[in-house]
Amino acid sequence: MAKERGIYQVSLKLLLKNNKGEILALKAADNGSYAGYHDLPGGRIDADEFNTDFTEIIEREVKEEIGDIKISDEHSNFKWLNLKDIKLEEYFTSGILEGVKMYCDGE
Repeated sequence: MAKERGIYQVSLKLLLKNNKGEILALKAADNGSYAGYHDLPGGRIDADEFNTDFTEIIEREVKEEIGDIKISDEHSNFKWLNLKDIKLEEYFTSGILEGVKMYCDGE
């Protein structure tokens, strides 16, 4: 059953860290808009969730996309990244890249 999308799109992303301080990055599918790059767990708020608390939406998205790190068809693989050890532009693009840079600047 297809999800109903609202008139506008709002997306939530999550920087999920492990006990080593690495973040979970999801390798984008080869046929998607982030092909060649990585994504972060998260996604769009469904039309029926506009009055739902963000934490509930993030929990749903994390379960949908990674569960026990069983990735969805939107991604092809995953890896844990230490953001201090990589060139961010080689892994991320667009709004994801901007968000990760903002996060790194705040650390």
